[in-house]
Amino acid sequence: MPRVDESRYFCPISWGIRYRLEFARPGAPFVVTAEADGCRFVHQPLGDVRQSSPAFWDVLAEAMGVRPADLFPDPALEMTR
Repeated sequence: MPRVDESRYFCPISWGIRYRLEFARPGAPFVVTAEADGCRFVHQPLGDVRQSSPAFWDVLAEAMGVRPADLFPDPALEMTR
């Protein structure tokens, strides 16, 4: 995933939907946060921010056993019900 400078982006509305991903490894786990809305950035330790891709979300959905579309709920739809 390419590195990005968040300050150079104006992202669409963000509802704050995030996925915290923890990867086991020797020593401390590696933790990232993936935004499921807005610019869909992936935040890594020490301020390293990456741009996700559709392939990233496909792999995450498969690992979770859901459809990729299920990763992106729309809170605006819930507010109209």
